[in-house]
This record gives sequence, C-alpha cells and structure tokens, in this order.
Amino acid sequence: KEGNKIKGFCCDDLYHFKELNRISLTLKGMVRSSDSKEEFTKSVRNAKVKLFVLDTATNEQYMVQSKIVNADGSYSFPMESNKTYIIKAEARDHLTMEKRLSTIGIMNDKDLDLDFILDTYKDKSFELQDVYFKFNSDELTESSKKIMDEKLFVTLKNNPELIVEIGSHTDSKGTEAYNKSLSQK
Repeated sequence: KEGNKIKGFCCDDLYHFKELNRISLTLKGMVRSSDSKEEFTKSVRNAKVKLFVLDTATNEQYMVQSKIVNADGSYSFPMESNKTYIIKAEARDHLTMEKRLSTIGIMNDKDLDLDFILDTYKDKSFELQDVYFKFNSDELTESSKKIMDEKLFVTLKNNPELIVEIGSHTDSKGTEAYNKSLSQK
C-alpha cells in the first residue's frame, strides 16, 4: 500500500450529492363516462391517459408517458415543475378529450387534480350551440368560426374515426323560396 493506492487503484473518492429545492408534483385524476340517463357518471374501464410536454415556442407536443387507468378509473403521473402539459384521455366509443395544465410558478409540493368526463358517441348526435351565419348570407359569423375552430376542429382532430354530417337551417325571415335557395348554398 502506497498512500491511498491499493494494488494499482488510485484515488477512489466518494461523493454524495443532495438535490436542493426539488419539489414533488403529482397529477391525479379520474376518467369517467357521461351518460345522459344517469345523474352520476361511471368510470371508464380501459381508458388510456397520455401525458405530453408542450413546447410553447413551437407548439409541438412530446409524449412523456401513457397508461391505462386503474379499475376505478383513476390515474396518476409524476410531473416536473416549470412545464406546460397536454393531457389526453381516450376510450373506446368515447370522444377523446384533451386538457392543458401548467406547472410554471408552482414552488411547493403539490397534488394536481384533473378529471375527465368523456362523452360517448355511439349512435349519438351532437349540436354546436351559438353557430350563426351572417344575415342574408351563407358565410359564418366571426364568433361562429371561432366556435367551429375551438370545438369542432379540436374534436375532429382528436377523434379522426368520427363520421360527421353537418346540417343547418335558415331563419324564417324572407320568403320560403328565398330561404330554400339560401339553405342550399
């Protein structure tokens, strides 16, 4: 033995690092199914929840984790601080839903709650409220375009398997012949 050498090995220094200021963030929630026949919702078996990090500079989403919910419809994910997340819940015969959640500025340990109530779509029709056309025109109003972009576009993007039929009608102003002609545009 020479100094701190033992048979050809030298200088085995051991270090211990302690991470300071690390906070514990956990996302917890439930995935349930809406059913208009029942006042209360029921958990969705085999629903999948996907966690994405959102790059706010490019609007790109990067999947971090995906998991099947527990038998009671619950899920949880560990999260990191100072990130923006997109969380998507999906299940067979249900509309996929996505929500945005930010951990930016959270400075203490915290459990974050985020529940999903998924609408079933099998043999159903849906109505978009407050979608109007400009008077005497077949062009949508600006507020209606916004509703279409925020609701219909997102729903179709998240549920590409949907088959959609869109219908509308005219008001009762004008003659019947004129309204029939306008409604065919």
